[in-house]
Amino acid sequence: MIKHLLLTAFLLCCVPRVMAQYIPIGFSSELRYREQIMGLDKKKHTSVKPYYISGKEQLTPVFPADTNAGWLKRKILYEHLVEVSDTDYIFNLDFLPDFYIGKDIAYKRTIWNNTRGARAEAAFKNGFTFSTEFYENQTVFPEYLDTLTRRQRAVPGAGNTKLIDSTGFDYGYILGHISYQGKYFNFSLGNDKNFIGDGYRSLLLSDVSFAYPYFRITADVGSIKYMVLYTQMMHPGTGPYVGDVGYQKKYGVFHYLDWNVTKRLSLGLFESVIWQNADTNGRKGYEWSYVNPVIFLRPAESSVGSPDNAMMGGNIRFRLTPNSALYGQLALDELNVEEMKANKGWWGNKFAMQFGYKSFRFLNVDGLFILSEWNMAKPYTYSFRTPSKNYGHYNEPLAHPLGANFVESVSLIDYRYRRWNVSAQFNYARYGADSVGGTNNVGQDIFKSYITRDQEYGNKLLQGQPVTLTYAQLKVAYIINPKLNLRLEAGVTQRNENFDGKADNTTIFLVGLRSSFRNFYYDR
Repeated sequence: MIKHLLLTAFLLCCVPRVMAQYIPIGFSSELRYREQIMGLDKKKHTSVKPYYISGKEQLTPVFPADTNAGWLKRKILYEHLVEVSDTDYIFNLDFLPDFYIGKDIAYKRTIWNNTRGARAEAAFKNGFTFSTEFYENQTVFPEYLDTLTRRQRAVPGAGNTKLIDSTGFDYGYILGHISYQGKYFNFSLGNDKNFIGDGYRSLLLSDVSFAYPYFRITADVGSIKYMVLYTQMMHPGTGPYVGDVGYQKKYGVFHYLDWNVTKRLSLGLFESVIWQNADTNGRKGYEWSYVNPVIFLRPAESSVGSPDNAMMGGNIRFRLTPNSALYGQLALDELNVEEMKANKGWWGNKFAMQFGYKSFRFLNVDGLFILSEWNMAKPYTYSFRTPSKNYGHYNEPLAHPLGANFVESVSLIDYRYRRWNVSAQFNYARYGADSVGGTNNVGQDIFKSYITRDQEYGNKLLQGQPVTLTYAQLKVAYIINPKLNLRLEAGVTQRNENFDGKADNTTIFLVGLRSSFRNFYYDR
Protein backbone atom coordinates (compact mmCIF):
# COMPACT_ATOMS: atom_id res chain seq x y z
CA MET A 1 0.00 0.00 0.00
CA ILE A 2 2.81 2.40 0.91
CA LYS A 3 4.56 1.71 -2.42
CA HIS A 4 1.40 2.48 -4.36
CA LEU A 5 0.76 5.64 -2.34
CA LEU A 6 4.27 6.99 -2.87
CA LEU A 7 4.30 6.09 -6.58
CA THR A 8 0.97 7.84 -7.14
CA ALA A 9 2.14 10.94 -5.32
CA PHE A 10 5.41 10.94 -7.25
CA LEU A 11 3.61 10.78 -10.60
CA LEU A 12 1.43 13.69 -9.53
CA CYS A 13 4.51 15.93 -9.40
CA CYS A 14 4.02 16.82 -13.04
CA VAL A 15 7.49 18.28 -13.47
CA PRO A 16 9.04 20.70 -15.09
CA ARG A 17 12.21 19.76 -13.36
CA VAL A 18 14.05 22.46 -11.48
CA MET A 19 17.26 23.01 -9.56
CA ALA A 20 16.23 23.19 -5.88
CA GLN A 21 18.03 25.05 -3.09
CA TYR A 22 17.98 23.58 0.41
CA ILE A 23 18.12 26.03 3.35
CA PRO A 24 18.84 24.16 6.62
CA ILE A 25 17.15 24.99 9.92
CA GLY A 26 19.19 27.41 11.99
CA PHE A 27 18.58 30.90 13.27
CA SER A 28 21.84 32.13 11.73
CA SER A 29 20.75 30.60 8.44
CA GLU A 30 17.43 32.40 8.65
CA LEU A 31 19.05 35.74 9.35
CA ARG A 32 21.18 35.15 6.29
CA TYR A 33 18.26 34.44 3.96
CA ARG A 34 14.98 35.33 5.67
CA GLU A 35 14.82 38.91 4.41
CA GLN A 36 15.01 37.56 0.88
CA ILE A 37 12.45 34.87 1.66
CA MET A 38 9.99 37.40 3.10
CA GLY A 39 10.51 39.56 0.03
CA LEU A 40 9.29 36.85 -2.35
CA ASP A 41 5.78 36.82 -3.74
CA LYS A 42 2.76 36.00 -1.61
CA LYS A 43 2.84 32.33 -2.58
CA LYS A 44 5.96 31.76 -0.50
CA HIS A 45 5.30 30.17 2.89
CA THR A 46 7.66 30.92 5.77
CA SER A 47 6.36 28.72 8.59
CA VAL A 48 7.57 25.28 7.40
CA LYS A 49 11.29 24.63 7.81
CA PRO A 50 13.71 23.57 6.43
CA TYR A 51 13.06 25.50 3.22
CA TYR A 52 13.32 24.21 -0.32
CA ILE A 53 13.61 27.12 -2.76
CA SER A 54 13.27 26.25 -6.44
CA GLY A 55 13.37 27.74 -9.91
CA LYS A 56 13.92 31.46 -10.46
CA GLU A 57 13.63 32.19 -6.71
CA GLN A 58 17.20 31.05 -5.96
CA LEU A 59 18.66 33.03 -3.07
CA THR A 60 21.94 34.88 -3.38
CA PRO A 61 24.83 34.83 -0.88
CA VAL A 62 25.40 37.76 1.47
CA PHE A 63 28.87 38.47 0.05
CA PRO A 64 29.28 37.66 -3.66
CA ALA A 65 32.69 36.22 -4.45
CA ASP A 66 35.47 38.45 -5.71
CA THR A 67 36.16 36.87 -9.09
CA ASN A 68 39.54 38.63 -9.28
CA ALA A 69 40.77 37.14 -6.01
CA GLY A 70 43.25 34.29 -5.92
CA TRP A 71 42.24 30.70 -5.23
CA LEU A 72 43.30 30.72 -1.55
CA LYS A 73 41.56 34.01 -0.80
CA ARG A 74 38.34 32.82 -2.47
CA LYS A 75 38.35 29.59 -0.47
CA ILE A 76 38.93 31.34 2.86
CA LEU A 77 36.58 34.31 2.40
CA TYR A 78 33.92 33.48 -0.18
CA GLU A 79 33.60 29.89 -1.35
CA HIS A 80 33.00 26.35 -0.19
CA LEU A 81 36.10 24.23 0.29
CA VAL A 82 35.10 22.22 -2.80
CA GLU A 83 32.73 23.69 -5.37
CA VAL A 84 31.83 21.77 -8.52
CA SER A 85 29.07 23.10 -10.74
CA ASP A 86 27.63 22.47 -14.15
CA THR A 87 24.38 23.26 -15.92
CA ASP A 88 22.93 20.03 -14.51
CA TYR A 89 24.26 19.94 -10.94
CA ILE A 90 26.00 21.71 -8.05
CA PHE A 91 28.18 19.97 -5.48
CA ASN A 92 29.76 21.50 -2.34
CA LEU A 93 31.98 20.01 0.37
CA ASP A 94 33.09 21.77 3.56
CA PHE A 95 34.97 21.23 6.79
CA LEU A 96 33.03 22.78 9.69
CA PRO A 97 35.10 23.51 12.79
CA ASP A 98 33.53 24.76 16.02
CA PHE A 99 36.18 25.53 18.63
CA TYR A 100 35.79 27.73 21.68
CA ILE A 101 37.21 28.18 25.14
CA GLY A 102 35.82 30.16 28.04
CA LYS A 103 35.08 30.44 31.72
CA ASP A 104 32.07 29.79 33.95
CA ILE A 105 32.92 32.40 36.57
CA ALA A 106 30.70 31.38 39.49
CA TYR A 107 31.87 27.74 39.37
CA LYS A 108 35.48 28.58 38.43
CA ARG A 109 35.06 26.17 35.56
CA THR A 110 36.99 26.28 32.29
CA ILE A 111 34.62 25.46 29.45
CA TRP A 112 35.56 24.42 25.93
CA ASN A 113 34.28 22.78 22.81
CA ASN A 114 36.09 20.82 20.11
CA THR A 115 33.86 20.00 17.14
CA ARG A 116 35.10 18.65 13.84
CA GLY A 117 32.34 18.62 11.30
CA ALA A 118 32.00 17.97 7.59
CA ARG A 119 29.13 18.70 5.22
CA ALA A 120 28.50 17.62 1.64
CA GLU A 121 25.56 18.84 -0.42
CA ALA A 122 24.39 18.60 -3.98
CA ALA A 123 21.54 19.82 -6.14
CA PHE A 124 20.58 18.43 -9.55
CA LYS A 125 18.59 19.90 -12.39
CA ASN A 126 16.24 16.91 -12.31
CA GLY A 127 14.95 18.14 -8.92
CA PHE A 128 16.97 15.99 -6.53
CA THR A 129 19.03 17.41 -3.65
CA PHE A 130 20.95 15.73 -0.89
CA SER A 131 23.07 16.75 2.06
CA THR A 132 24.95 14.87 4.75
CA GLU A 133 26.66 16.23 7.85
CA PHE A 134 28.90 14.56 10.41
CA TYR A 135 29.96 16.05 13.75
CA GLU A 136 32.39 14.63 16.31
CA ASN A 137 32.35 16.61 19.56
CA GLN A 138 34.05 16.87 22.92
CA THR A 139 32.63 19.50 25.26
CA VAL A 140 32.95 20.79 28.81
CA PHE A 141 29.74 22.73 29.48
CA PRO A 142 28.97 25.47 31.98
CA GLU A 143 27.67 24.05 35.26
CA TYR A 144 23.97 24.48 34.48
CA LEU A 145 24.25 22.69 31.10
CA ASP A 146 26.40 19.97 32.66
CA THR A 147 23.66 19.38 35.24
CA LEU A 148 20.96 19.36 32.55
CA THR A 149 22.89 16.89 30.38
CA ARG A 150 23.37 14.46 33.26
CA ARG A 151 19.75 14.75 34.36
CA GLN A 152 18.19 14.14 30.94
CA ARG A 153 20.94 11.70 29.89
CA ALA A 154 21.40 13.54 26.58
CA VAL A 155 23.32 16.54 25.31
CA PRO A 156 20.82 19.36 24.61
CA GLY A 157 19.84 19.01 20.96
CA ALA A 158 22.57 16.43 20.27
CA GLY A 159 21.50 13.12 21.78
CA ASN A 160 23.45 10.31 23.44
CA THR A 161 26.82 10.92 25.08
CA LYS A 162 29.58 9.38 27.13
CA LEU A 163 31.71 10.99 29.82
CA ILE A 164 35.20 12.39 29.41
CA ASP A 165 36.72 11.94 32.86
CA SER A 166 34.17 13.54 35.21
CA THR A 167 33.75 16.96 33.63
CA GLY A 168 33.16 16.64 29.88
CA PHE A 169 31.13 14.80 27.28
CA ASP A 170 32.04 12.98 24.09
CA TYR A 171 29.29 12.69 21.47
CA GLY A 172 28.82 12.50 17.74
CA TYR A 173 25.92 12.52 15.31
CA ILE A 174 25.06 12.42 11.63
CA LEU A 175 22.41 14.47 9.84
CA GLY A 176 21.26 14.12 6.27
CA HIS A 177 18.46 14.15 3.76
CA ILE A 178 17.58 13.38 0.16
CA SER A 179 14.71 15.19 -1.50
CA TYR A 180 12.91 15.54 -4.81
CA GLN A 181 11.39 18.86 -5.86
CA GLY A 182 8.70 18.81 -8.51
CA LYS A 183 6.43 21.56 -9.75
CA TYR A 184 3.96 21.13 -6.89
CA PHE A 185 5.40 18.48 -4.58
CA ASN A 186 8.53 17.97 -2.51
CA PHE A 187 9.47 14.56 -1.07
CA SER A 188 12.17 14.48 1.59
CA LEU A 189 13.65 11.52 3.44
CA GLY A 190 16.24 12.07 6.12
CA ASN A 191 17.51 12.15 9.67
CA ASP A 192 17.23 15.72 10.92
CA LYS A 193 14.89 18.19 12.60
CA ASN A 194 11.78 20.07 11.46
CA PHE A 195 10.24 23.35 12.60
CA ILE A 196 6.75 24.85 12.25
CA GLY A 197 6.26 28.52 13.00
CA ASP A 198 7.46 32.04 12.32
CA GLY A 199 9.13 32.77 15.66
CA TYR A 200 12.24 32.00 17.64
CA ARG A 201 10.36 29.30 19.56
CA SER A 202 7.70 26.95 18.26
CA LEU A 203 4.90 25.61 20.43
CA LEU A 204 3.81 23.17 17.69
CA LEU A 205 7.04 21.49 16.50
CA SER A 206 10.50 22.89 17.16
CA ASP A 207 14.15 21.93 16.66
CA VAL A 208 14.95 21.81 20.39
CA SER A 209 15.41 18.04 20.63
CA PHE A 210 17.76 15.65 18.87
CA ALA A 211 17.40 14.74 15.16
CA TYR A 212 15.13 11.84 14.14
CA PRO A 213 14.37 9.77 11.01
CA TYR A 214 11.55 11.26 8.97
CA PHE A 215 9.71 11.20 5.66
CA ARG A 216 8.10 14.49 4.64
CA ILE A 217 5.75 15.39 1.81
CA THR A 218 4.88 19.01 1.06
CA ALA A 219 2.55 20.29 -1.62
CA ASP A 220 2.47 23.88 -2.91
CA VAL A 221 -0.64 24.69 -4.92
CA GLY A 222 -1.51 28.35 -5.40
CA SER A 223 -1.77 30.02 -2.00
CA ILE A 224 -1.90 26.67 -0.14
CA LYS A 225 0.98 24.70 1.34
CA TYR A 226 0.30 21.31 2.91
CA MET A 227 2.78 19.18 4.83
CA VAL A 228 2.61 15.64 6.16
CA LEU A 229 5.52 14.41 8.26
CA TYR A 230 6.12 10.81 9.37
CA THR A 231 8.73 10.30 12.10
CA GLN A 232 10.32 7.70 14.33
CA MET A 233 11.41 8.99 17.72
CA MET A 234 12.82 7.56 20.93
CA HIS A 235 11.98 7.56 24.60
CA PRO A 236 15.14 6.56 26.51
CA GLY A 237 13.46 7.43 29.80
CA THR A 238 15.60 6.56 32.80
CA GLY A 239 16.19 2.91 31.94
CA PRO A 240 18.97 1.11 30.06
CA TYR A 241 18.91 -0.28 26.55
CA VAL A 242 16.20 -2.92 26.21
CA GLY A 243 17.66 -6.25 25.12
CA ASP A 244 18.93 -6.03 21.55
CA VAL A 245 16.40 -3.44 20.34
CA GLY A 246 17.82 -0.31 21.99
CA TYR A 247 15.72 2.43 23.55
CA GLN A 248 11.93 2.47 23.46
CA LYS A 249 10.76 3.66 20.02
CA LYS A 250 7.72 5.76 19.27
CA TYR A 251 6.19 7.17 16.11
CA GLY A 252 4.69 10.50 15.15
CA VAL A 253 2.58 11.86 12.31
CA PHE A 254 2.22 15.62 11.82
CA HIS A 255 -0.09 17.46 9.42
CA TYR A 256 0.15 21.18 8.69
CA LEU A 257 -1.94 23.26 6.27
CA ASP A 258 -0.80 26.84 5.59
CA TRP A 259 -3.00 29.26 3.66
CA ASN A 260 -1.79 32.66 2.43
CA VAL A 261 -5.18 34.33 2.65
CA THR A 262 -3.84 37.64 1.30
CA LYS A 263 -0.43 39.14 0.60
CA ARG A 264 -0.29 40.05 4.29
CA LEU A 265 -2.22 37.36 6.18
CA SER A 266 -1.23 33.69 6.54
CA LEU A 267 -3.17 31.10 8.58
CA GLY A 268 -2.01 27.59 9.47
CA LEU A 269 -3.75 24.54 10.94
CA PHE A 270 -1.73 21.85 12.71
CA GLU A 271 -2.42 18.37 14.09
CA SER A 272 -0.27 15.54 15.36
CA VAL A 273 -0.48 12.12 16.95
CA ILE A 274 2.26 10.21 18.79
CA TRP A 275 2.18 6.56 19.81
CA GLN A 276 4.62 4.00 21.15
CA ASN A 277 5.65 0.92 19.22
CA ALA A 278 4.89 -1.44 22.10
CA ASP A 279 2.24 -1.63 24.79
CA THR A 280 1.53 -3.86 27.79
CA ASN A 281 0.31 -6.62 25.47
CA GLY A 282 3.44 -6.66 23.34
CA ARG A 283 4.80 -4.93 20.28
CA LYS A 284 2.27 -2.70 18.56
CA GLY A 285 4.24 -1.60 15.52
CA TYR A 286 3.15 1.04 13.05
CA GLU A 287 -0.44 2.34 13.18
CA TRP A 288 -1.39 2.15 9.50
CA SER A 289 -4.65 4.07 9.98
CA TYR A 290 -2.53 7.23 10.30
CA VAL A 291 -0.70 6.80 6.98
CA ASN A 292 -3.33 8.51 4.82
CA PRO A 293 -1.81 11.98 4.33
CA VAL A 294 -5.11 13.88 4.11
CA ILE A 295 -7.08 12.49 7.05
CA PHE A 296 -7.91 14.25 10.31
CA LEU A 297 -5.79 12.55 12.93
CA ARG A 298 -8.02 13.08 15.98
CA PRO A 299 -11.05 11.27 14.46
CA ALA A 300 -8.75 8.54 13.11
CA GLU A 301 -7.21 8.08 16.55
CA SER A 302 -10.68 7.77 18.11
CA SER A 303 -12.06 5.48 15.40
CA VAL A 304 -9.54 2.73 16.09
CA GLY A 305 -10.04 2.97 19.84
CA SER A 306 -6.44 4.02 20.23
CA PRO A 307 -5.29 5.80 23.42
CA ASP A 308 -2.61 7.75 21.54
CA ASN A 309 -1.45 11.31 22.16
CA ALA A 310 -3.14 13.71 19.73
CA MET A 311 -2.74 17.48 19.61
CA MET A 312 -4.07 20.33 17.45
CA GLY A 313 -3.02 23.91 16.93
CA GLY A 314 -2.74 26.93 14.69
CA ASN A 315 -0.22 29.43 13.36
CA ILE A 316 -0.81 33.00 12.20
CA ARG A 317 1.38 35.61 10.53
CA PHE A 318 0.40 39.13 9.52
CA ARG A 319 2.93 40.99 7.40
CA LEU A 320 3.00 44.66 8.41
CA THR A 321 5.60 45.63 5.79
CA PRO A 322 7.64 43.57 3.29
CA ASN A 323 10.22 43.03 6.05
CA SER A 324 8.23 42.93 9.30
CA ALA A 325 5.43 40.80 10.70
CA LEU A 326 3.29 39.95 13.69
CA TYR A 327 2.95 36.24 14.38
CA GLY A 328 1.45 33.81 16.88
CA GLN A 329 0.61 30.21 17.71
CA LEU A 330 -1.96 28.24 19.67
CA ALA A 331 -1.39 24.62 20.71
CA LEU A 332 -4.42 22.69 22.02
CA ASP A 333 -3.45 19.56 23.90
CA GLU A 334 -6.83 19.10 25.53
CA LEU A 335 -9.75 21.44 26.16
CA ASN A 336 -13.15 21.09 27.82
CA VAL A 337 -15.35 24.15 27.25
CA GLU A 338 -17.71 23.34 30.13
CA GLU A 339 -14.80 22.98 32.56
CA MET A 340 -13.34 26.23 31.27
CA LYS A 341 -16.64 28.03 31.84
CA ALA A 342 -16.80 26.60 35.38
CA ASN A 343 -13.41 28.24 36.04
CA LYS A 344 -12.41 25.73 38.74
CA GLY A 345 -8.88 25.13 37.47
CA TRP A 346 -9.47 21.70 35.96
CA TRP A 347 -6.10 20.11 35.18
CA GLY A 348 -7.12 18.92 31.70
CA ASN A 349 -7.50 22.33 30.07
CA LYS A 350 -4.03 22.19 28.52
CA PHE A 351 -2.90 24.68 25.91
CA ALA A 352 0.00 26.94 24.94
CA MET A 353 0.12 30.36 23.22
CA GLN A 354 2.65 32.57 21.47
CA PHE A 355 2.66 36.18 20.29
CA GLY A 356 5.55 37.94 18.58
CA TYR A 357 6.88 40.69 16.35
CA LYS A 358 9.95 40.70 14.11
CA SER A 359 11.55 42.97 11.56
CA PHE A 360 14.46 42.33 9.20
CA ARG A 361 15.09 46.00 8.36
CA PHE A 362 14.02 47.69 11.56
CA LEU A 363 13.73 51.47 11.14
CA ASN A 364 14.82 50.86 7.52
CA VAL A 365 18.35 50.08 8.67
CA ASP A 366 20.02 47.50 6.45
CA GLY A 367 21.16 44.46 8.41
CA LEU A 368 19.23 45.30 11.61
CA PHE A 369 16.96 42.51 12.86
CA ILE A 370 14.81 42.61 15.99
CA LEU A 371 12.39 40.13 17.54
CA SER A 372 10.16 40.32 20.59
CA GLU A 373 8.22 37.21 21.58
CA TRP A 374 5.98 36.00 24.41
CA ASN A 375 5.27 32.33 25.13
CA MET A 376 3.23 30.45 27.72
CA ALA A 377 2.05 26.89 28.37
CA LYS A 378 -0.49 25.73 30.97
CA PRO A 379 0.41 22.98 33.45
CA TYR A 380 0.51 19.40 32.07
CA THR A 381 0.52 20.57 28.41
CA TYR A 382 2.49 18.13 26.19
CA SER A 383 2.48 15.41 28.90
CA PHE A 384 0.55 12.14 28.66
CA ARG A 385 -0.69 9.34 30.90
CA THR A 386 2.00 7.05 29.47
CA PRO A 387 5.32 8.96 29.60
CA SER A 388 6.64 7.25 26.46
CA LYS A 389 3.79 8.86 24.46
CA ASN A 390 4.49 12.40 25.61
CA TYR A 391 5.36 15.23 23.23
CA GLY A 392 9.08 14.69 23.50
CA HIS A 393 12.01 12.94 21.87
CA TYR A 394 15.24 11.69 23.41
CA ASN A 395 14.31 13.12 26.84
CA GLU A 396 13.79 16.62 25.46
CA PRO A 397 10.57 18.49 24.52
CA LEU A 398 9.42 18.64 20.91
CA ALA A 399 8.07 22.13 21.52
CA HIS A 400 9.44 24.57 24.14
CA PRO A 401 12.63 23.75 26.11
CA LEU A 402 10.98 24.73 29.42
CA GLY A 403 8.31 22.05 29.00
CA ALA A 404 5.07 23.48 30.43
CA ASN A 405 3.68 25.60 33.29
CA PHE A 406 5.70 28.66 32.27
CA VAL A 407 5.57 32.18 30.84
CA GLU A 408 8.50 33.60 28.90
CA SER A 409 9.56 36.65 26.95
CA VAL A 410 12.40 36.61 24.41
CA SER A 411 14.02 39.71 22.91
CA LEU A 412 16.65 39.54 20.15
CA ILE A 413 18.67 42.16 18.30
CA ASP A 414 21.07 41.29 15.50
CA TYR A 415 23.04 43.80 13.41
CA ARG A 416 25.33 43.06 10.50
CA TYR A 417 27.63 45.59 8.87
CA ARG A 418 29.73 44.12 6.12
CA ARG A 419 31.48 41.20 7.85
CA TRP A 420 30.87 42.38 11.40
CA ASN A 421 27.98 40.94 13.39
CA VAL A 422 26.75 42.10 16.82
CA SER A 423 23.87 40.28 18.52
CA ALA A 424 22.15 40.58 21.88
CA GLN A 425 19.51 38.45 23.56
CA PHE A 426 17.48 38.80 26.73
CA ASN A 427 15.08 36.18 28.10
CA TYR A 428 12.86 36.47 31.14
CA ALA A 429 10.94 33.39 32.24
CA ARG A 430 8.92 32.22 35.23
CA TYR A 431 7.78 28.67 35.78
CA GLY A 432 6.39 26.47 38.53
CA ALA A 433 8.55 23.45 39.39
CA ASP A 434 8.15 20.37 41.55
CA SER A 435 9.58 20.60 45.05
CA VAL A 436 13.24 19.68 45.51
CA GLY A 437 13.59 15.92 45.87
CA GLY A 438 9.81 15.54 45.92
CA THR A 439 7.55 13.13 44.06
CA ASN A 440 4.84 15.68 43.31
CA ASN A 441 3.82 16.74 39.81
CA VAL A 442 2.69 20.33 39.28
CA GLY A 443 2.74 20.03 35.47
CA GLN A 444 6.10 21.50 34.40
CA ASP A 445 7.95 18.24 33.69
CA ILE A 446 6.33 16.82 30.56
CA PHE A 447 8.12 13.48 31.08
CA LYS A 448 6.01 12.71 34.14
CA SER A 449 2.65 10.97 33.70
CA TYR A 450 -0.24 13.36 34.26
CA ILE A 451 -1.88 10.58 36.27
CA THR A 452 0.53 11.57 39.06
CA ARG A 453 -0.81 15.15 39.10
CA ASP A 454 -1.15 16.80 42.48
CA GLN A 455 -4.84 17.67 42.15
CA GLU A 456 -7.86 17.49 39.88
CA TYR A 457 -9.05 21.08 40.41
CA GLY A 458 -7.51 24.31 41.63
CA ASN A 459 -4.71 24.22 39.07
CA LYS A 460 -3.30 27.49 37.78
CA LEU A 461 -0.44 28.79 35.67
CA LEU A 462 2.92 28.86 37.52
CA GLN A 463 1.68 26.64 40.34
CA GLY A 464 4.31 24.84 42.39
CA GLN A 465 7.75 26.01 43.44
CA PRO A 466 8.27 29.46 41.83
CA VAL A 467 11.35 29.79 39.62
CA THR A 468 12.58 32.96 37.92
CA LEU A 469 15.11 32.70 35.09
CA THR A 470 16.88 35.54 33.30
CA TYR A 471 19.32 35.01 30.47
CA ALA A 472 21.28 37.83 28.83
CA GLN A 473 23.88 37.37 26.11
CA LEU A 474 26.03 39.66 23.99
CA LYS A 475 28.14 38.38 21.08
CA VAL A 476 30.48 40.08 18.64
CA ALA A 477 31.71 38.22 15.57
CA TYR A 478 33.77 38.79 12.47
CA ILE A 479 32.43 36.63 9.63
CA ILE A 480 35.29 35.04 7.74
CA ASN A 481 33.24 32.99 5.27
CA PRO A 482 29.46 33.54 5.12
CA LYS A 483 28.79 30.33 3.20
CA LEU A 484 29.94 28.34 6.24
CA ASN A 485 28.95 30.93 8.84
CA LEU A 486 32.63 30.67 9.78
CA ARG A 487 33.45 33.42 12.23
CA LEU A 488 35.72 34.61 14.98
CA GLU A 489 33.39 35.13 17.92
CA ALA A 490 33.57 36.48 21.46
CA GLY A 491 30.64 36.50 23.85
CA VAL A 492 29.49 37.02 27.41
CA THR A 493 26.42 35.45 29.02
CA GLN A 494 24.79 36.33 32.32
CA ARG A 495 22.40 33.66 33.65
CA ASN A 496 20.43 34.04 36.86
CA GLU A 497 18.04 31.42 38.25
CA ASN A 498 16.19 31.78 41.53
CA PHE A 499 14.65 28.57 42.88
CA ASP A 500 13.38 27.72 46.35
CA GLY A 501 14.84 30.93 47.74
CA LYS A 502 18.29 30.11 46.37
CA ALA A 503 20.08 31.98 43.59
CA ASP A 504 22.16 30.23 40.95
CA ASN A 505 23.91 33.09 39.18
CA THR A 506 26.88 32.94 36.85
CA THR A 507 28.71 34.86 34.16
CA ILE A 508 30.16 32.98 31.20
CA PHE A 509 32.84 34.25 28.82
CA LEU A 510 33.94 32.52 25.63
CA VAL A 511 35.97 33.14 22.50
CA GLY A 512 36.31 30.85 19.50
CA LEU A 513 36.42 29.97 15.85
CA ARG A 514 32.92 28.77 15.01
CA SER A 515 30.92 27.60 12.01
CA SER A 516 27.74 25.78 10.85
CA PHE A 517 24.10 26.78 11.09
CA ARG A 518 23.03 24.45 13.90
CA ASN A 519 20.64 25.63 16.62
CA PHE A 520 21.39 24.79 20.25
CA TYR A 521 18.98 26.22 22.78
CA TYR A 522 21.21 26.87 25.77
CA ASP A 523 19.00 29.76 26.92
CA ARG A 524 17.14 27.74 29.55
